[in-house]
Amino acid sequence: MVERTKAGLAAARSRGRIGGRPQSLSFAQQQEALKLLANGHSRKQLALLYGVSLASIYKYFPVNQ
Repeated sequence: MVERTKAGLAAARSRGRIGGRPQSLSFAQQQEALKLLANGHSRKQLALLYGVSLASIYKYFPVNQ
């Protein structure tokens, strides 16, 4: 089992993945969403637009921001 785990991690590293879960929004999407939020769009609209959960939107753009 240890050998398979190490082999899987090595394969992931060779593909460019170091670890962790991928972000739900790319940097470009975050910048675009920030502009939309500044222009009056709601966080719920952003979640629907990008196909992510409302919790993900709040993670990137908290209320106190």
